[in-house]
Amino acid sequence: MKVSPNRGHIGIFNRSYYEETLVVRVHPEFLATQRIPQTLVTRDIWKERFDDIRHFEQYLAHNGIVVRKFFLNVSKKEQKRRFLERIENSDKNWKFSASDSASGSIGTITWRRTRT
Repeated sequence: MKVSPNRGHIGIFNRSYYEETLVVRVHPEFLATQRIPQTLVTRDIWKERFDDIRHFEQYLAHNGIVVRKFFLNVSKKEQKRRFLERIENSDKNWKFSASDSASGSIGTITWRRTRT
């Protein structure tokens, strides 16, 4: 987070802190690109990252910032629709990445679509 909101204001940030703990565990090659000192890449790295997130949110709360988290669930059907739209709509191709298909979910979606 580059800037935290002033007291009495609303600040919105994306899920990147949490996503980091999920995506990088599935794609460990991403961790190698982050230039983290090897001494910090231990078997406890994910617990430590969750602890860091929790401590950061506690720090914000101790400074008068109310932290609210919202979980937005996207159904499998909607995920499929969005993936296919990224592939088929040239205006949205920039959103498609090779890692989407490498994760397996897009491969399954595409395979099913071509078979129906």
